[in-house]
Amino acid sequence: MKHTAVWALFLTFSAVILFLTFEVPPPADRWLIWVSAGLGLAWLTAFIMTMAKGGNRFLAIRRRWSGLVFFLLTGPVILILFLSAVLNNAVNEEIYSLRGHALSASEKLEAFMYSYNHIEAMAGTIDDFSEWYSPATGSTYRYLDGFKGPIEDWDEEVAELEAMLTGITGFELRSRALTVTYYPDADSYRAANPGLYDRMSWEPGGIYSAGSGIHVYEDVKLDTSANHTFYHEYTHHFFHRIYDDTDLSAAIVPIWFEEGIAEFTADTILRSDPQELRNYDSFVPFNELEDWETVNHDHDGYLQVRTLIHFLFQQSGYEGIGRVLAGLKEENIADLIRDETGLALEEAHLVLDSGSHEEVEEAMFYDDLSERLAYLEGVYKEHGYSHALHNIANTYLDKGNYEKAYEVRQTYETQFLILNGGHYEELLLLSLLIGSDKAAHFHEQMADYLDRYNQEFYIQKLPFLEELLTAWEAEDSAAIIELLENDLQLYRYDMALAQHMLDAFQMDPDAEKRIKAFIKGYRF
Repeated sequence: MKHTAVWALFLTFSAVILFLTFEVPPPADRWLIWVSAGLGLAWLTAFIMTMAKGGNRFLAIRRRWSGLVFFLLTGPVILILFLSAVLNNAVNEEIYSLRGHALSASEKLEAFMYSYNHIEAMAGTIDDFSEWYSPATGSTYRYLDGFKGPIEDWDEEVAELEAMLTGITGFELRSRALTVTYYPDADSYRAANPGLYDRMSWEPGGIYSAGSGIHVYEDVKLDTSANHTFYHEYTHHFFHRIYDDTDLSAAIVPIWFEEGIAEFTADTILRSDPQELRNYDSFVPFNELEDWETVNHDHDGYLQVRTLIHFLFQQSGYEGIGRVLAGLKEENIADLIRDETGLALEEAHLVLDSGSHEEVEEAMFYDDLSERLAYLEGVYKEHGYSHALHNIANTYLDKGNYEKAYEVRQTYETQFLILNGGHYEELLLLSLLIGSDKAAHFHEQMADYLDRYNQEFYIQKLPFLEELLTAWEAEDSAAIIELLENDLQLYRYDMALAQHMLDAFQMDPDAEKRIKAFIKGYRF
């Protein structure tokens, strides 16, 4: 009976530790390494004492040989626990650095399975490609046997991507024939594209060729670079068709502007947060430079132009991007940008520069909120980083000071000239935490502001915000849910906010309490 209890206790404890190694996110998962190491040390100590004494009363072992059997059976389990804790910690940290958040156990298992399939696929050669034709899009996808990857997901998103590009350009594809080749790794990609790296100053994750279609490779499953590359290159395919069928040509459209649109569309399809795109060097006047590859190599050009297009979209919507594109046949792009944004090209580019500065990131090491706040305010006073202002507002939220968070957030909007529909909705929701009177006053101020500056794209949001305010004052949860489902989800940069708001209303009848708890933890 005692033997059974010992084994049950050991196996239960081991199962719990193994489960936790998959579930505990970083950095808390590090303590599991110490727990498993301590368990290993206890096992070694018990083994030595049992062998020396010829038995172990606590473990109900009366003979040396039975002790040897016991430790031979349990030793591999202890080793597996330790290796699992170490490997999962490494994987967790890598995932966190790539995605900014931890993965669930099922997502990690999927990543491990991907790695296994990746190794199997690498045994294939360029001649082993299978083909899948999609009648829906007219595209042919080529991939190594057993390594289809995200191709079907790409094909499903093409309709949304084309609709977005049609909204920007006014052009609809008539001929969709396209070949997409998906490679499991960089080596097979290079083998199929000899000399590619001799012609370019950086290593691309994919390429579009009018003759051979789109070529994409993926090195790491946890990175979305292959997905982003596909949508980026499909945008080039779309533009190539425009150049074939209209009087717009590649000679008219600056390459950096097309690259910026390609980055923007890929970001939008993947619901990327533009906050993550703003760490770049000083503005480079792309229209004065002919060699795009040199610009990209020296100045991280993709990051710069995608930010400019994001800002243009926030100022004027898809229509604004389209007006700049159409106007290129007769006007200078710098003048077109100024007409849409009211800013010179250099200013329009820099206006979204919130940066990702080490001084700001160090604030997260301050557990005491008052100390963190004092540190951030010092950084902002010295450097003027808008990213610091973001974190100041978030710290006030953590402290429960909604009024101050609202005040700092509004300072950020007006000082850095990025007051727009999406941030407007966020500010209104934040003002609701302070009280309906505050929200109504803010709404009136913003309606007047938007009307005076004739920002039609944002004025279209006013009816939604008026209905949201009315529903909130009436405590009509059903109406709020309907509004969020039908309107807020259309504004892509608010997807996370919309989903959390919906979850809060649907999970708890005490809606206001849930919403306050959510927005307090929400990072604008």
